[in-house]
Amino acid sequence: MASSFRRGGGPGMNVFFVVFGLYLCSIFLKQALRHKGEIRSVFLALALFLLPPFIAASVIYEGNVLGAFDKSLPANQDPANWWVVPITPEKGEPWHLNVLATLITVSLLYVGVTVFLWLVSSVFLKRRGIELLSMHRAVIKWFLVIAGAVVLLRINLWPVLLGMGAASIVLGFALKEMLENLFTGMALDSEGAFHSGDWIQVGENGPIGRVYEKNWRSTKLITLKDESITVPNRLLGGEKILCFNKPDPLFARTLRVGTSYNDPPVKVKEILRDILIREPGVAKSPPPRVRTIEYGDFAITYEMKFWISDYRRHQEINDSIMTQVWYAFKFYDIQIPFPIRTVHLKEQDQLTKEEAKIQDELATKLSFLAGLDFFKRHMTLRDLDLLARNSFRRHYVSGEPIIQRGEIGDALYLVMEGTCEVVLPDGQRRQIRPGQYFGEIGLLGASARTADVVAGKEGSAVLRVDKYCMDVLFGRYPDLLGEFEQIRNARKQELPAEEEPAIAPAPHPLLRAARCIADFLRPW
Repeated sequence: MASSFRRGGGPGMNVFFVVFGLYLCSIFLKQALRHKGEIRSVFLALALFLLPPFIAASVIYEGNVLGAFDKSLPANQDPANWWVVPITPEKGEPWHLNVLATLITVSLLYVGVTVFLWLVSSVFLKRRGIELLSMHRAVIKWFLVIAGAVVLLRINLWPVLLGMGAASIVLGFALKEMLENLFTGMALDSEGAFHSGDWIQVGENGPIGRVYEKNWRSTKLITLKDESITVPNRLLGGEKILCFNKPDPLFARTLRVGTSYNDPPVKVKEILRDILIREPGVAKSPPPRVRTIEYGDFAITYEMKFWISDYRRHQEINDSIMTQVWYAFKFYDIQIPFPIRTVHLKEQDQLTKEEAKIQDELATKLSFLAGLDFFKRHMTLRDLDLLARNSFRRHYVSGEPIIQRGEIGDALYLVMEGTCEVVLPDGQRRQIRPGQYFGEIGLLGASARTADVVAGKEGSAVLRVDKYCMDVLFGRYPDLLGEFEQIRNARKQELPAEEEPAIAPAPHPLLRAARCIADFLRPW
């Protein structure tokens, strides 16, 4: 029987086809592992569904792959051959399905249609601001692939569909949820309810996350905890969806704070508005708003309304604003009342000793701060008292790290006793004596620290002042800020220049192309 369709060649040619096909399969599988998305699916289709039947057809038909498409060949009509599947519908004439021809045709159509849709989506539609989602591409792609296979293979589906009968009803029930997911997803896309990158909430108390993938079956969200949640489209169709990015990409946040009845609302609202304006994460337009909400039993409640563009940072921005509110209220002597009763069950002598210890520590810090020229020139004794109350002293043993290079600056450090050593990136050490400070480079720009600082040989006592407290003082005294900026700039110039990595000369375009081709053709 084999002689009826083989056209020459020999075992050597068959071995060549097999070896060369396996080589191409390894190349395509390597590329599939390197890439993602549509490109990966193309390489997988080439490696798993096109090359194996192509190799088999080359061996069976002695190099004449088109023989798999010749229905007149006896081998393509013999059900005893493994690549021939007889189809016998209840109505209509029986026919034979060539598995090799079908796989080659479907694979070529899949690769061609996928590449075509990728080019249309990336080159033409993207320039016009039109988004072709993966769900749309999948529907269009598989419709074209199936329709093209039916036409090219000359398959008569009508007798098959008529012969299915009750099986079609059973199939419809089996595919009910899949079809519901598909059409619900298409309906949501046609409405433009949300797009990839939007932050949404599913249901009243459902999950909140950023949409990072939409397909024919489900929508995938990434939450603030970096957890991935897959929501079937049919569930989205029956739930209320809250989109934080529509109709405007900015979304509003509100925070509330209460103050005592002794603090004028005009003063409080001006302070809160100034905090919102200076917060980097708050949008400048529309401008933030502060309103008086209610006169409660023990406080006047104010609401701060502001807009942000990145929902992922809303907790971080809330924290920054509320922290600044506490320091600003302390600075401007605004009281935050609270209906809490604290009962101290202590002996009077013990309580007196603890209070005396606290007052001694406060007096020590205040005396130290009052002796610093850069504070004394700009601030009043009341300001220094605020600084002393909102700082804490810590003792470090010799060589103990205080700050490390690369950390984000969040405080100013003042040396009270002993010495500290700045360890520069090149290994040089510079001593910081009592009355001097460090940490201003990271503090002023909220940037990464440029050097390590450790305690000196005899140890040290360092006073730490939080960034938010210093921000309040810098806002009140611009001259103090200017003096710190001058010191920061001078110390930056003293830092050793970072060596820029040597940039190798760009290879010749022909050499670069040759390397890319060699890397592509290498099967490992």
